[in-house]
Amino acid sequence: MFNELIINVVASAILLFFGYLYGKFRERKLHEGKNLDDYDFYPFDL
Repeated sequence: MFNELIINVVASAILLFFGYLYGKFRERKLHEGKNLDDYDFYPFDL
């Protein structure tokens, strides 16, 4: 009985951990951008 409970808790923790990592990766990809000089309409030369 306790063996089953431990297996379920470990499996849930692993899924939660991978979900957290996937969310962090996804947020990082969403916030990725370009440097200002890469845009055509940037008015200054650096």
